[in-house]
Amino acid sequence: GRRGLNLVLVGRDPAKLRDVSETISRAHAVQTKTVVFDLALVATPQGASYARTVHNASIGTASM
Repeated sequence: GRRGLNLVLVGRDPAKLRDVSETISRAHAVQTKTVVFDLALVATPQGASYARTVHNASIGTASM
């Protein structure tokens, strides 16, 4: 069978991410991962670096 995550949730509020993650996991029997990050940072001059950090965190090669 396939392994890994079914859904990565990104947002800046850890409590809300946790609540949404738990709700989705219960309702749809999928694995989720949460990444705490303010997506507005992507629009800054360092945006590409921030986007890479989020990507790496979502695949498990960096911690946030």
